[in-house]
Amino acid sequence: MPTPEFQASPTVAFQLDDIVRDAMAGFAAQAKQKAIAFAIVLNDLEGMTVVGDPQGLSQVLSHLCEDAVTATDCGHVHLVIERLPAGRGHIPVRLAVTDTGNGSRRDLTATKLQVERMGGEIFVSTTTGRGSTVFVLLPFGKTILADV
Repeated sequence: MPTPEFQASPTVAFQLDDIVRDAMAGFAAQAKQKAIAFAIVLNDLEGMTVVGDPQGLSQVLSHLCEDAVTATDCGHVHLVIERLPAGRGHIPVRLAVTDTGNGSRRDLTATKLQVERMGGEIFVSTTTGRGSTVFVLLPFGKTILADV
């Protein structure tokens, strides 16, 4: 499968949970077809407005979840997104995509580059035959509307 190409889009204010739900809409159906559980957990993020690259976030989430669903034949894929303690001038958010797949990962180079363009970091923890978790840390900008 070809490596996805990511492009930066304008930095704008957006509701984090809306972008996550939109990006994940197709994966629940794909997981259901494979008879695996797919869950999204948004810890304390309902209605939170941040400043950042919503298209970039959507691309990263889509690639990571597509990879996880593809690698998983039974069990589950979980996406957990949570806000970390506020940083200087930004709202740090951690994404964790966990699967019970085969523990292999496709090339994450393009995803890593996109995450870095967004000012974030990516980490992978994998156990062959047991599954993987990909962690992404992203700093989103604060807005006047953000509860910080």
